[in-house]
Amino acid sequence: RTENVRCYFNGLARMTTVNPGNDRCKFPGVTL
Repeated sequence: RTENVRCYFNGLARMTTVNPGNDRCKFPGVTL
């Protein structure tokens, strides 16, 4: 997978980085 992926948070699409080995998206101050 690429480092930059589109994650949908609260109906908004933000470009975030994904933790290596983790398929979850990282948000500023919030980790889903």
